[in-house]
Amino acid sequence: MRVMKILLITQLYPLHNTSQNSFALHYFAKEWSKHNDVHVLRPYLPYENDQLPDKNNIEIEGIKVSVIKPFWIPVLKRSVFNAEKVLQKLNFKPDIIVSHLYNSYLNFYKVAKKHNIPFVVGIHNSDLKLLRNKLHKQRALKVIKNADGVVFRSEALSKQFINNFGNIDSPVFVANSGLPSNYTSYAKNLLDNKHFIQNSKHIKFISACSLVKLKHIDKVLRALSNIQKEGYTNWSYTIIGDGPEERNLKKLTKDLHIESSVHFTGRLPREQVFEQLKEHHIFVMPSYPETFGLAYLEAMAAGCIVIGTKGWGIDGIINEGENGFLCKPYTFKDLHNKLKNLFNFSLLEKNNLIAKSLNTATSYSSIQMADNYLNFLRQTFNQNIKK
Repeated sequence: MRVMKILLITQLYPLHNTSQNSFALHYFAKEWSKHNDVHVLRPYLPYENDQLPDKNNIEIEGIKVSVIKPFWIPVLKRSVFNAEKVLQKLNFKPDIIVSHLYNSYLNFYKVAKKHNIPFVVGIHNSDLKLLRNKLHKQRALKVIKNADGVVFRSEALSKQFINNFGNIDSPVFVANSGLPSNYTSYAKNLLDNKHFIQNSKHIKFISACSLVKLKHIDKVLRALSNIQKEGYTNWSYTIIGDGPEERNLKKLTKDLHIESSVHFTGRLPREQVFEQLKEHHIFVMPSYPETFGLAYLEAMAAGCIVIGTKGWGIDGIINEGENGFLCKPYTFKDLHNKLKNLFNFSLLEKNNLIAKSLNTATSYSSIQMADNYLNFLRQTFNQNIKK
């Protein structure tokens, strides 16, 4: 099979091994690089929290990453640089350009078309927010609808885009994230041995995420507080992560008088998070807006019953009441009821849910998801060669 030269352009790429940025696109690139030549172009903007590397050219687990610093115009929410010169300096002639997030594709679309390079746009939740801005909507839609291929990072995002902005004539693909082989192997072992929840009356809830407002961890705390007042006291809640809301959440825990049942661990490495998930029963993260949320899949692989948000992220992978639960966004009552109902589920009901959840997790390996994405890129490249 022909070796492809893939240029991935995105601000959504980690700059070091301990980066707080999502590694989701890195995992795709890492798999693609096994049989292809992959180079990452990483715009770095002044408002970022991730530390800027000392060098402009770095490597992360074998992936070559070139860092550029465009000029950022806050009012326009736009980065400015000469895309033509940037590509020339790379000394890398791509067969295809994959551009995730608007700061990338708005700048590189024209130069890709000029050089007749197939151009694929990756859509995240931030792109939908941009499209609701009258200043950017027309320009962004023109790029998206004229791209050679469009990739949505979840089924929910795809549906939201079509409902709000219409169909896309170009080929469309949903690029779900996947799990490492050790995670899917663990899930398969649990499934084969039917080793699920033991007959415990104490329910262990857990969340693992950046502690920011859109994760709505405060709603989980309030729901558990109400449930405790209603007589359901046999629970504990572990919160993994850090972020700007950590102080507020700890204060809220004390104000609600549930601090003896809630444990904040701080930020933990990925493998330690998975070990924690194995020891808990219910993973709850009612976040919205949410692009995908790999944490849900990891929790499913660990044997947790998962609660997400309807219409966002994990919706489309979780089917309500079958392999997990989806709460309505913008409402507290539905989350409260979902959590409360779990106390009344029989052991058989819980284990049936977990079995279906584990079965779902085993079908989402990072290798398979990356291969699916790569096949879409190959098809896009081949279709443009024929033109």
